[in-house]
Amino acid sequence: MSAHAGWLLAVFALALLAVAVPLGRYLAGVFDADSTRPFWASRLLGPVEGGLYRLCGVRADEEQHWLRYTLGLLLFNALGVIALYAV
Repeated sequence: MSAHAGWLLAVFALALLAVAVPLGRYLAGVFDADSTRPFWASRLLGPVEGGLYRLCGVRADEEQHWLRYTLGLLLFNALGVIALYAV
């Protein structure tokens, strides 16, 4: 391994260590369903999420049936494959 590759690996490892705790706290806040206080990202990104839901016709208070989920997943993957081959 060259010195340059070693430096790149060290910088990458330090960057991962630097973001591990803040990212872990962020994810814990996102997935904490029992929390009574609003999560800061919800206040910041809530309007964006609501707009995307309205644009896509998604109702946040409604569960998605397994068949609709499967068809959506297959369609998304098919469009991704087409987009990758087009590039």
